[in-house]
This record gives sequence, C-alpha cells and structure tokens, in this order.
Amino acid sequence: MSKTILQLFIALVVSLNIQAQSQEIVVKINHLLDGETYASGLEAYNNMNHKFMLNRLEYYLSEIAVLHDNGQEMMIDDLWVLANANDGTTTVELGTLDVGTIEGLSFHIGVDPDHNHLDPTIWAISHPLGPKAPSMHWGWAAGYRFVALEGYGGSQLNQKIEIHGLGDNNYGKATVRRTSIEEDGKQVIYIDADYTKALENISVQSGLIVHADNNQAAVCLSNFRNQVFTAGMTTTSNNNLFDNGKFTVFPNPGPGILKIQKENNETELSEIMILDMTGKVLNRIDGTKINEEISIDYPGHYLMMFRSEEKILGINKVTVIK
Repeated sequence: MSKTILQLFIALVVSLNIQAQSQEIVVKINHLLDGETYASGLEAYNNMNHKFMLNRLEYYLSEIAVLHDNGQEMMIDDLWVLANANDGTTTVELGTLDVGTIEGLSFHIGVDPDHNHLDPTIWAISHPLGPKAPSMHWGWAAGYRFVALEGYGGSQLNQKIEIHGLGDNNYGKATVRRTSIEEDGKQVIYIDADYTKALENISVQSGLIVHADNNQAAVCLSNFRNQVFTAGMTTTSNNNLFDNGKFTVFPNPGPGILKIQKENNETELSEIMILDMTGKVLNRIDGTKINEEISIDYPGHYLMMFRSEEKILGINKVTVIK
C-alpha cells in the first residue's frame, strides 16, 4: 500500500472513532502545482505538455457544506472564501458543528448568484467579497471573477497567460470525500488543490488572454469543479492499527472468499467493515458472523476494519485476485 493511501486511511481511522458531538471543524486547502507546494514562478506542464508558470491564482468558494454521518449535509451559512495560492495553505474555520463522522466537503467555485451582482463596497475591505487589489470584481452585470489565473507560457515562459473566469452559468459544485483528523482539539479536513489540473486541455503554448464566461475561461472553471480538488494528506501516529495481528484474514491474496481468525476470543467485536481505496464503505457485517465466509466480488485492494462498540480494533489490508 502506498504511503499516501496509508495516510488517508489513518485519517479515516481517527474519524470513525468520533461519536456525534459538537466539534470545532477546520478546512485546510494545500495549494499545489504538479504535486509540489505551489510557489509563484514554479514551472509545470499541463496534460498537453505545455510549459507554464503562474504568478497569480485567486478564486472564490461559496456554499460550503460538511458531509457527515452517512450522507448528511450541513451547510455553513454566510461563508465565502477568497483563496490565494501564494498563501501555501488556506485555512477556513467552519465553526463548532454538531456532527459525528465527517465524510467530506462540498463547495461551489465562485460567488453564489444571490451575492454575485452586489456592490463590493457594501462589504469591509477585509471581507472576502469586499474591494480587492488587484480586483476580483468585473462590474455589477458580470459580477465577481470566480477565478483569476495569471502567468506565462511557452518554451521560454514569455507568453502571457490571463484567465479570468466568471458568470453565473459557470457557478458549480465540487465535492471532496475526505475524513477528518483531530489536531489540537479540532477536526481538520485536508484538501489538496493541484492547479496543474486547472489548465487541462487548455493550450497555453502561445499564451492566452481571456476574461469571459465562455471558451477557455469556462473550461478552466469546469476543471476547478471536477479536477483540481482531491482528498488531502497528513500524518498521524496510528500506524499500529494496520495488520496488528489481532485478526488474520485468509487466503490473502486470494479469490475473494475470505475467512477470519481472531487472536483473542475475549476481544469484543461488534462490526466488520469492508472499504475500497477511496474510503467508501462497501459493506458492514455483524461481528457475530466472524466465523462465516465473507465474499468480495471484484478484484482489487481493500481494507477490512474490525470494530468494537467503543473503538477500532484493527485494520487488515486485503487483495482480491480473480
């Protein structure tokens, strides 16, 4: 199992031990370029093998919602974020929420239509929707720049790139499935934003200047909704839950007809969970059925999680070969 996948499931372990309660929740967006920490002037290539560098990247997030407890959604009212990639990490305080297991985050790229055409001067300069320099507003009719991406392209990086994407028709939702991890008494949702993906299928070899709600600006905003954001990674000290010897799963690797042997019969097992490599729970099995065969129908890599009523007892990596 790769390090990043392991880290993702370590975070899942921490999250699944949380009972429903009021928790302070924070989102941390890691700004990246081709997997590296974003920096102004850092060189990268898009999927068309076009070389580019960026020196400005700002965008709005609106209608942020926490996904939790088997698909429930909790909207955070009156919250807008103006993210700046030059910050390295954007931290968003969501407040104290009454949730249990955090499963992810949804948000819209841009400013919601109810606020997109208001006068920025009604807000304080410190407010995300207030007046900015350089400006993030295109006028009352067009509204805010949802994304302002600037830099240079071409083999010598001397061809100017400016993509300012806007328009209510481009306002859309992104969803990231990501469990939280406890840090300093807060539940933190890590999200990676890789801006190489923002320029997928956009030719920047000869430079590009487009301030619009269509053409390459619309493609860029679509990329933000569908490509840029993924589950972020962090580290914890819970490695001892993985393959810790409390449970043996066999045959592994095998054809997917699995048996389980428990190390200690006194261990109180309430549930067995099967998860795929995105963290999605595929099956929940009553712990009393531990002596029965468990089937996984499709080849691939999985995790089998063993839980008591109070905590996670262990996690075994399982490989199914058909």
